[in-house]
Amino acid sequence: MKIKKEIKHASTSLLKELVNVSSYTFDSVGVNKCGAIVKDFLINNFPENKVHIKILKSSNKSNKGNSMICNMGSTRKPNLLLSGHLDTVHKNHYSNFSEKDVKFYGPGINDMKGGIVVLLFGLLEYYKKTKTVPHCTLVFTPDEEDGSKEFSRHCLNAAENIYSLRNKVPDVDNTHSGFYQDSRFWGKLALGAIEMYNTTKNPMYLKEATTYGDNAGSDYWWSWGDINSLADFRIAKYVPRFSDYILNNLQAFNANKDKSVFREGMAYSWGTTNSFLGIALQVILYKTLTGKKDFDSLATYQRDYILGRNPWGISFIYNIGSTFPKHLHSQIAYFHDGYLPGALSAGPSPESVLKNYDIKRENFQYDIFNSDDVKYYDDRWDYVTNEPTIVGNATALFVFGYLGER
Repeated sequence: MKIKKEIKHASTSLLKELVNVSSYTFDSVGVNKCGAIVKDFLINNFPENKVHIKILKSSNKSNKGNSMICNMGSTRKPNLLLSGHLDTVHKNHYSNFSEKDVKFYGPGINDMKGGIVVLLFGLLEYYKKTKTVPHCTLVFTPDEEDGSKEFSRHCLNAAENIYSLRNKVPDVDNTHSGFYQDSRFWGKLALGAIEMYNTTKNPMYLKEATTYGDNAGSDYWWSWGDINSLADFRIAKYVPRFSDYILNNLQAFNANKDKSVFREGMAYSWGTTNSFLGIALQVILYKTLTGKKDFDSLATYQRDYILGRNPWGISFIYNIGSTFPKHLHSQIAYFHDGYLPGALSAGPSPESVLKNYDIKRENFQYDIFNSDDVKYYDDRWDYVTNEPTIVGNATALFVFGYLGER
């Protein structure tokens, strides 16, 4: 790949400037100087009103530099998080920047001052070509080589502040926003509380996690909204009886499986493949807690459904098997002729859901296998049955990653 001369010259100059600063993790002056270089680059190359920088001071006792957060572009929309670190490993600055045989040398060239330069110039080139400031948040930490303890401290403070609001905000489950609502909020509070306990070991958080988890109970579900079983799994490591809530789910899924020739563990929904793999995930969680293999076959049936043992005879994962979705509802897939390896299609959905949306489909290849009650379309316009989602792929990665090791 050829790089324009002006970009190569400017990026090499910035890299040289960063590398020539000694920024050992416990050298706060050097780390902060690197941070100042990055800050100046952002301020000098992007519109002032589109770059909002916040410096997070490190504790006086740590002898570490400061963290820096930069919000770019619009602040009103969900954005992309890009992260890097300013520190290097070696206490002694053993050399300055040098170039030999088209290769660069020096402390932090690869880890990760070179990465910071690539990040910054990637954003700058995007801005020059589109005249639009990239909508993203940049985080630069001062102590990655020591586990990012300083930035972690800031994150923990933020988490504690957010958690403290739990009794002061409206019950969003009852505001009817229409956006992926939980049936109840207890499961998320339980998960938040137990993660706070895992981090702080403050017994108050474990007590509250137990209370919230009991209020949540079993949800007989896995997908957007309620994911109580994940909280149950985390709490059960300290309060073993919480595995019973997962057991309740699995017993219900197992009973439902026996009613169908394809062994579906729960009813079809919007995001069916995520739900079915979520059943397999809960089997894994329960087995991890108890060592019991009672539901291994339940997990196997859900896995096999995803891979082709279903009414359409299709693997719902792109490029897995001989027959898989070719027309995913994805911009990335569309601009690459459908190519999106590993993407999990949302899968079949009930007609009771589909009838509420006017989708102008073009591909009816699998319509012959659709029933009056459940339908699937391998169509790029179908955002109900054929969209790959982050949450669905996260569940798939967990399940197949676990199974792949066995």
